[in-house]
Amino acid sequence: MARDTDWEKVRAEYELGATQSELSRKYGVSRKAIQKHIAKELWMRDVGVEIDKLTEAKVAQVAPGCDPEKRAAALAAAADAKAAILIRQRADWDRFRTKLEAAGSFDELKSCKITAETMRLMHEGECRAWGIAERKLEAQLDGGKEVKVQHEVSPQVSGLLDALKQKPAETAKENTHDEAGSQTAVRDSEE
Repeated sequence: MARDTDWEKVRAEYELGATQSELSRKYGVSRKAIQKHIAKELWMRDVGVEIDKLTEAKVAQVAPGCDPEKRAAALAAAADAKAAILIRQRADWDRFRTKLEAAGSFDELKSCKITAETMRLMHEGECRAWGIAERKLEAQLDGGKEVKVQHEVSPQVSGLLDALKQKPAETAKENTHDEAGSQTAVRDSEE
């Protein structure tokens, strides 16, 4: 029976996480034969998935084989913690939208842009740290077709952006700094 063993299949299952004992029973070969193939052909296991599962269990404070009620309570607590982060992040963006809609000048819009970029970086880092899956905001797959998400902009913000686009180059020449770092106004030399 060992002569008919499909060692490629055995190797594939081993590398996906099957134990030597499981493979020995399933294919009717000795563990020693499996160990020889592992050593000779340098079979490698991808233990990343197993490590990820164990890490998540430890973070959620769930021990393998623990009481089902304790496990459910620990998983619920971990889910609540992640949900609280997402709820807070959504509230951050709601407050930001209010600030953006109230912006009335170029400097206020510039401040909003800096705030948005900083907040995005903080939220991305926090999501990575908590293992919260990233969400694609700009595109979603719908039956294999890419669909662009439309973002609404309030009429006030739209008007401010249009006004900024139409302003002449003097807006760009507002202020500069001299070598000592003090602020000085830029003057056109029309002499």
